[in-house]
Amino acid sequence: MTADGQGSNRAQRLPVVLFVYAYNIKPVKIISITSFHSDNVFCGYLWIPLNSVVAVREKLSNLKQNIEMLMHSTTMSHLKSGTQHVLLPESGSIILGAVIDKKTEEMVKQCLSEIKYLLSVGSNQPTPISEIPFDISLTAINNLWKLFDPANGCVITAGNIFNWIVSLLS
Repeated sequence: MTADGQGSNRAQRLPVVLFVYAYNIKPVKIISITSFHSDNVFCGYLWIPLNSVVAVREKLSNLKQNIEMLMHSTTMSHLKSGTQHVLLPESGSIILGAVIDKKTEEMVKQCLSEIKYLLSVGSNQPTPISEIPFDISLTAINNLWKLFDPANGCVITAGNIFNWIVSLLS
């Protein structure tokens, strides 16, 4: 029962977070502050259950820690072997000089699948992520972690993460 005595379903009583977004995919030219042509500007909002936001943020935090440990172990192994420069493959998931392991790759896919589910617009159930849509870096994961901060949020400008988020929202 709600405070007014009316019955309500469980989903209506769950705490939610207002996810507000605005983006442009082409440069916007503002000629006058009194008139604005908004053909290339898109904005909207989603109500996302707070417990889902907290769960995704916690998984992203764990992923950040895992990546930091992987980076540290890679750095230490290069120091021990005396390697000063490391050549990296052009493709694949790269973390500042380290190729991620399968466990980390699966963690990334799981986090991105959950984000895709939370930000999907429409009634269709999204499919899980099978391929990571951008290079994995500590900065990329940190940006996603900040994006799901219910108190502060984050501004993501240009780049592959921006493109991926926009593809989910459009």
